[in-house]
Amino acid sequence: MAMLSPKFDDLTIGHDFLFKKVMRNPRICKHLLEEVLQAPIAEISYPEIEKTIDVFYDSRGVRLDVIVADEKHTHYNLEMQVKNTTNPKTGQHVLPKRTRYYQAMLDVDALQKGQNFDLLPATYIIFICAFDFFGEGNYIYTFKKRCLETPELEFPDETTIILLNTTGTHGNISPDIKSFFEYVNQHAVTSDFTKEIDKEIFHIKSDQKARLEYMSLETYV
Repeated sequence: MAMLSPKFDDLTIGHDFLFKKVMRNPRICKHLLEEVLQAPIAEISYPEIEKTIDVFYDSRGVRLDVIVADEKHTHYNLEMQVKNTTNPKTGQHVLPKRTRYYQAMLDVDALQKGQNFDLLPATYIIFICAFDFFGEGNYIYTFKKRCLETPELEFPDETTIILLNTTGTHGNISPDIKSFFEYVNQHAVTSDFTKEIDKEIFHIKSDQKARLEYMSLETYV
């Protein structure tokens, strides 16, 4: 039996629709990225939002939640993941290969026919997970390619995958990221940052156009 979608007024930041709407606020999105990366970003732009990428007519399309780019042309894909989904046929968790596919689709979409490979932008695939995929208790898991024979040797393809674990217990995160995790988990407003997010959600839920958009999307799901 299919699960009923939540009512519009009951949506939380953990729902794709509301997460995407909140991240359309450049100040919130930029601050979240800066706090995750612990590095300043001068400005961000939105090349696409909730973009569907289809490479071939018979290949699986990908609908990405949020794509933003900074002043250095680095691309960031932000995704909200509240469930640790498994393939019922294989019993395997889908998250690792999902990040792999998203990365591949970003690269294919970024490079035009005839362009050199060195023009591919640096990319960050960032999943905000309301679960600890690895069970290590880390707030953040950051992955880059490294040489097995020489671990300090990093493969310079400029791709990074970051899993944020909102249920983590240790690691180096900023107070604003910690408060953001509490907001995702418990809807607790404990900082100016989460207060701004909560205010943005209030405005979104007060927007009749957003309400109608959600109802229309749910009708055709």
